[in-house]
Amino acid sequence: LEGLCSASKDMEDDSTAKRLKSSEDDVTAEEVAELRARRIAELESEIAQLRRGQPPEGVRQLEGNHDVLPVVVKVVVTSTVDLSRVTTGLVTHITSFL
Repeated sequence: LEGLCSASKDMEDDSTAKRLKSSEDDVTAEEVAELRARRIAELESEIAQLRRGQPPEGVRQLEGNHDVLPVVVKVVVTSTVDLSRVTTGLVTHITSFL
């Protein structure tokens, strides 16, 4: 159809000419109009299928579970302890809770 569209641009100036120039072969204006009408009908049919919720012909419907998976974020907390300040009294106090 791409060649046909470019062929319509090359139409002769003669108003009596019924044929379009084409690099591949001669195509009549009626044939171009028929091809365009057929393509429009195909597109309208595809639009109607999409509106009904059906995938167009040749398109595979994806199946499966599409639930959102949870994201786990690992948080690493680093802390430092100054052991020079630990006394025996503090250790006795902490061990009394155990």
